[in-house]
Amino acid sequence: KILGCIDFVLPSQEVVYRTCSMENGRNVLQLGTNCPERSLKVAKMMEQDVAGIDVNMGCPKHFSIQGGMGAALLKRPDVAESIIKNLSQNLNIPVTCKIRLLETN
Repeated sequence: KILGCIDFVLPSQEVVYRTCSMENGRNVLQLGTNCPERSLKVAKMMEQDVAGIDVNMGCPKHFSIQGGMGAALLKRPDVAESIIKNLSQNLNIPVTCKIRLLETN
């Protein structure tokens, strides 16, 4: 409140997202996720403070891949579809996804 910010804080008191009223409706939140239900829970908390939700389906980093997120979703189209459908059917803001082209042999 001192800074005039809107903070989303974990129980550990770690700030995981910070915005302010001037940015309201101008930022797009990118989610790294592998779970339709959890992604919707997070998106619903943020829906009033962001212009849209982007699902990261392109990150090739080890952290994302090992967690079934990012580019790993491109190899699990059923999960990717479920995440996008769940978000787009239950939010009042745009939902997009970032992807990368996969290598072909």
